[in-house]
Amino acid sequence: MDLTHYLKAGYPTLCLVTYEPDRATRSIKALGWKIHSWDCLRGVTDPETGKIIDDTPDPLGALKWLGGQDDTVLVVQNFHHFMGSVEIIQEIQNSVPIWKAQGSCLVITGPQAHLPIEVEKFFTLLDFRLPSLEDLQVIQQELGEGVGAEVNNMVKNAWKQLVKELWLLMPKATRA
Repeated sequence: MDLTHYLKAGYPTLCLVTYEPDRATRSIKALGWKIHSWDCLRGVTDPETGKIIDDTPDPLGALKWLGGQDDTVLVVQNFHHFMGSVEIIQEIQNSVPIWKAQGSCLVITGPQAHLPIEVEKFFTLLDFRLPSLEDLQVIQQELGEGVGAEVNNMVKNAWKQLVKELWLLMPKATRA
């Protein structure tokens, strides 16, 4: 998912709705920005290598860490569990103009957008879609190669047939 246009436009906060936060984090691209991730066990990490950048398990500490960075995207996981804290709400309110000025962005990932009313106006909601048939086939191919198995056309055709059948079972309103 390319966030470059949002960042160039100065968006300081995004909320990425997804059931797959790891895949979403790994897919984020932002030309000219450093991308880091945060969770409450490891702190701030490099999402590609998993290397710990800053051992900050505290969510308030993660927000303050972003305040000291220029041209940085911090993708936070399971942050919705901390959004009820008055300290978190206040830090977001205080930091939005700072993040905007320094070209940084807080990206919250989670299955739903549960944002307190005090800060919801700062966030732009984005939807991270489930993988397409082509994405699943690439994953299947990579998994097969990882164990030395060849994914043949019969398996690929079975996937296509399964997706067609599932598509027909979906209500018309959700097919769009």
